[in-house]
Amino acid sequence: MIEYFDEIGRKRTAPGARNQYLNKVVGRLPPHGKNWHLVDGWSKDLAGKLIAIGWPDVDIEDCKREAKELPAGIKRSDEAKGRLHAYSFFVNLANIAIEAGLLKENDKPARWLEWAESKGYVTDHLTRYMSKIMSDDDAVFFARIDEMLRPFLKPIDYEQADTPAAMVEAEAMIPTAIKNACAELALKFAMMDAEVMIPTHTNDDRDKEPWLIHDPKDPPPIQPWYTPARYFARQVVINDSSLLTKQTLLAGKVVQRLTAAGFKKRGGKLPFGSGTVKKALSNISLG
Repeated sequence: MIEYFDEIGRKRTAPGARNQYLNKVVGRLPPHGKNWHLVDGWSKDLAGKLIAIGWPDVDIEDCKREAKELPAGIKRSDEAKGRLHAYSFFVNLANIAIEAGLLKENDKPARWLEWAESKGYVTDHLTRYMSKIMSDDDAVFFARIDEMLRPFLKPIDYEQADTPAAMVEAEAMIPTAIKNACAELALKFAMMDAEVMIPTHTNDDRDKEPWLIHDPKDPPPIQPWYTPARYFARQVVINDSSLLTKQTLLAGKVVQRLTAAGFKKRGGKLPFGSGTVKKALSNISLG
């Protein structure tokens, strides 16, 4: 999702360059509803909602109605149009892949994610939670978030949305119990994100596969392969320090080493893209 100002100075939103409409909440909490992280297969409809919008319970018919009926310049109108565009683009692209035999109408989550990444889609808002198990209580809460919040939501005029008075009014409308529950879950999953899932290694392991050892100076790895990517990057720049200022070229060399060591995309067939590897190398010191 991108934000921009229209011809009369109103802040607006629209799908981003990847034809995704992921708002600021997506990625801070796992998408709720439909038990998407537990099921063995995703339908085309569910995959489109998860990957393109980050909201498995979105009602596409509601989006069509609001996109048609609400006036331009209203936040919910932009949201409806953005979600509808992102979803429709994904489904049309998926239909071509299904007709070509690359995907099935109901396919494994890993197949949907691998295919989407090959088309330039960002999937971190899903993959970071794929191995996280919510409690039964958390799952029930996530399934009911929209139901609980819907009575307190209303179309917002962009010209008023960012004024302190409007923000205070909108905040006051949401019951304290719901706000506290959301904050508690946000903290819980933030702590889960910060966990470093690195296996215990012996000294022999360290000698054989040093790229598996997390450098304590680095931030916690969001994905397990971040640790070897950072290790290989440091080895590469030792031999050629000029790559410190050539991030794309550096990432390409790291991809080669990751692939040689057996680290590949979901499915174990395709190597990582340079753009994906750059995420692992951000906010760390390599030299």
